[in-house]
Amino acid sequence: MGPQHPEDLALTQRVLREDPSAIAKLFERLGRLPGVVRARANRIGRPLRPDEVEETVQNVLVTIWKKLAGYDGRASLEAWAGGIATFAVLKALDRRQASRGISELDGRNEPAQRKAEQPDHDEPLQQALNNIGPPGDQITRLKHFEDLTFREIADQLQMPLKTVMSRYYRTLDRLRTLLGSNPMEDHS
Repeated sequence: MGPQHPEDLALTQRVLREDPSAIAKLFERLGRLPGVVRARANRIGRPLRPDEVEETVQNVLVTIWKKLAGYDGRASLEAWAGGIATFAVLKALDRRQASRGISELDGRNEPAQRKAEQPDHDEPLQQALNNIGPPGDQITRLKHFEDLTFREIADQLQMPLKTVMSRYYRTLDRLRTLLGSNPMEDHS
């Protein structure tokens, strides 16, 4: 069966040939992505913060760019991008949940007195981060122990935003390996 949206397929082919007017048209058509991302998260019942929306939209745009050559015109560009956005929202919500787990391990949500009475449960995490080394350990500490956004970390470390994000997720994978299947568990 041929493409249901041949105009969209033709547009993507022009974009892949780096036609400036086609690229502008594509970005114009994808200009509603922030609203789509917010709506998908709200529909799931877990709204995203503005910084999470921004990061998720950036992830969606990167994914669209990487997969553009595989677009076949069976769905409109907006519907195709919406599917990518839904997956990206789910990943953002998973990252948020994982982030909360590391913050809980750090003890930020505990009253100071109770934290002082407990043994140092984050020592395995700190040791694992030390073993990983820079810049992954720095990025992870800034993200979880200083509550910085990816953009703030990128600015502070003078690194590209996407590099900070990819190194952060690689570090989380390494932490899972070093600390077991869930680096957020209590390791005392």
